[in-house]
Amino acid sequence: MKKTNLFISATIAIAAVSVATPSSTMAASQTFSDVSPKHNYYTIIQEMAKKEVITGYLDGTFKPNELMTRKHAAALISRAFPTLPTEYEGISLTDVSKDNPYYKDIRRVLEADIIQHADNFDFRPNDIITRGEMARALAIAYKLSSSEQKSPLIDVSPKVAPFVDALYINNITTGYEDKTFREDKGLTRAHFAVFMYRAMEVNKN
Repeated sequence: MKKTNLFISATIAIAAVSVATPSSTMAASQTFSDVSPKHNYYTIIQEMAKKEVITGYLDGTFKPNELMTRKHAAALISRAFPTLPTEYEGISLTDVSKDNPYYKDIRRVLEADIIQHADNFDFRPNDIITRGEMARALAIAYKLSSSEQKSPLIDVSPKVAPFVDALYINNITTGYEDKTFREDKGLTRAHFAVFMYRAMEVNKN
């Protein structure tokens, strides 16, 4: 009986920790209740869970249709890279305290210049990450290049164009049917996972 109680207590403790920093053990065997085998991106989402890049929520969901936040994007990229270069040391974070469960992930991607501050030294962790920010982050993180080739997407600003070109040429994104990319719009958690998975595959190959 005592052994059973100890096991139950340990299980509860692990679950409690995973609210803030999801367990990698859970990620390796995670099946999300809201991502059925019929979901368009089921295989990719499951593969990303096996790679321990995504973990989902404590209730067993992934919430694929929710918009991706900046803190969660930072967490996924940070998990995917055991080591990251330090482009900037001593980065200031005015709106993310050290006891924030995403503090280390956010700091790592900021110091590597993969995701930038939103405004001054505010990271705005709960803001939605835009498609333009996603393109920059993945192109830099996975060292993707367009080899000076240009995408046919018609609404991309010069600031974001090199990163969008890199994603387009490497078949990571195709944009929308009207040949727009919509860099200021958000993207869902499922789409972020898919873009990131494709970038990983290009980088691997």
